[in-house]
Amino acid sequence: MSLAEIYDPATGAFSLYTNLTPRFRHSATSLSSGQILVAGGVSTLLQNFGPYLSADLLDPGGSSSVKTMVSPHQQHTGTLLADGRVLLAGGAFGAPELYDPVADQFKAIGNSLVFRTEHTATRLANGDVLLAGGSSDTTAELYRSPPN
Repeated sequence: MSLAEIYDPATGAFSLYTNLTPRFRHSATSLSSGQILVAGGVSTLLQNFGPYLSADLLDPGGSSSVKTMVSPHQQHTGTLLADGRVLLAGGAFGAPELYDPVADQFKAIGNSLVFRTEHTATRLANGDVLLAGGSSDTTAELYRSPPN
């Protein structure tokens, strides 16, 4: 993706973002603020080298900024936690990490137990996140709701 469109239900119109990092196999997570965190990925579907270490933070007002993650990610999930942070987990590369929009920073939180892509990530009622399945695995991992 090298451009994005954001729909405004109040006006029924789309806003076009341009000049974004082209990304495939990335995650896009809506934040509590209305911003969208577009993290990781690769530049083409046939890329033979590592994924991006960057994330674009899109603002509904039309601006965007580039952030640096702790480790590169592709084919991962981005899950919004109850406290507004985002858990990036799973995927072909990278260890799990949190994005804190208040501090505007990424923080490593450990290692994945299993290599998994094409999996699901579900935030449970107690705030924990269940990563399940994937293209080469039938197990599940539970990430306890990380402390601040």
